[in-house]
Amino acid sequence: MKATHILSAFALSILTTFFFVTGCSRDEPNSTAPPTLPEMTGFLTSQSQMHGDDPPSGLVDFDWKTDKLTFWPYTGNDFTSATQDPVSLIFVGRVDPVAIRSALMSLDGDRTAFDMPDVYPFNAKWTDAIGNVQTGYAEDSGWTGAVVQLALGAYEPMRFHLRLIDCGTPYGSNGCWTLGAAHFEITIPGTADHQVLAWELAEQIVVADFVRSGLLDPGTPPFQTDVINEFPSYHDIPEMIYNGIPDEIKIMCGLEPGPASSPVPIPTDGKATVLYVTGSVPTVTGTRTETLVMAYDQMIPKPFCAGPLDFVYLEGGIDIEKTVRVDVKGRYQYASSISGKLKVVPMDVQQTPPRPSGEPYFAIVSDEQRGILDGRFSRVTFDTKRISPGNRGTEKLMRWLQVSSNGQNLFRVRTQCRDRGK
Repeated sequence: MKATHILSAFALSILTTFFFVTGCSRDEPNSTAPPTLPEMTGFLTSQSQMHGDDPPSGLVDFDWKTDKLTFWPYTGNDFTSATQDPVSLIFVGRVDPVAIRSALMSLDGDRTAFDMPDVYPFNAKWTDAIGNVQTGYAEDSGWTGAVVQLALGAYEPMRFHLRLIDCGTPYGSNGCWTLGAAHFEITIPGTADHQVLAWELAEQIVVADFVRSGLLDPGTPPFQTDVINEFPSYHDIPEMIYNGIPDEIKIMCGLEPGPASSPVPIPTDGKATVLYVTGSVPTVTGTRTETLVMAYDQMIPKPFCAGPLDFVYLEGGIDIEKTVRVDVKGRYQYASSISGKLKVVPMDVQQTPPRPSGEPYFAIVSDEQRGILDGRFSRVTFDTKRISPGNRGTEKLMRWLQVSSNGQNLFRVRTQCRDRGK
């Protein structure tokens, strides 16, 4: 099977497998309006917050020439030691996230000299990416946020995704350090969510592009650190998704071909590649806006306030938009939003196939992000709301994250869930 046919058939293949494995029934009630809400009789509420006062555990040191960077080799979603993605790239020299963005966006999509196929997304050009905010940490600057995100390929069905974390740490007299966390991912069919397939492949393609850029120090080719994060694997691919991926894609991602009967670990060597950047290109300026509508049509575990067998069928669309502005001085700003109303049908997964177990209701989805990177100052905020006015009362999940280089950090989460004991 040719590569072009593999990639064009990929979304259909995984979609078919996903529905087959979950065995979803579409015989849900035919209501099109929110039901009347009964009086709320018993709810449990909780709230917690943190200000990023403490570093995460597991900091590592990297010495380069006469300087040293002490940092957390992962990204996170808050100010704890809970890890999200491994740091796989260390940029040092005349480089910051805006310069890295300009370098990558200045390239064409021809990577055939590096054994990359001339098919999407391997022949795509870098663009600004839509993605959740993640945190990082360096000893000199404390907690920071991934303000700049880049993608190789569209939001769906698959893309390379790179988050850049400005360490706020100087290198030499006029340089700095930037960390990168990269992965190759697919859109989970029937949702707006992604599933990571590979860490190493994404690291390799970023390295190849910086070699192509001609901005690396001629006497210092890319090299790897010692092991700094978890190996030989990190995170898993659910078997229901894995079994819908063509073998050719699995092989490119360093995965075993054939079906799986349990979650499949994602391989990684636990090392980061160091890129010593001494050249630069003109800053890529201007305003860029991306808008898309993502359709939900899938059964999933209930996202919050859930018990072990709580599944729901989600149906509807959400609107996604992101605008990035970069001026001639290199000041980077962005704003993005996700909004929509989804029809929710409770499902009984103890039946085969699963069947609706209650009346449908409508849930509200809302995310707002804003970020700025201006010289050594950075700040990013992420406000997310999930409001679910079900038949027995409204459940809520609300999160607020602010990460700022001036130390004005806050992570707060509030939940309101039905008391299952009443």
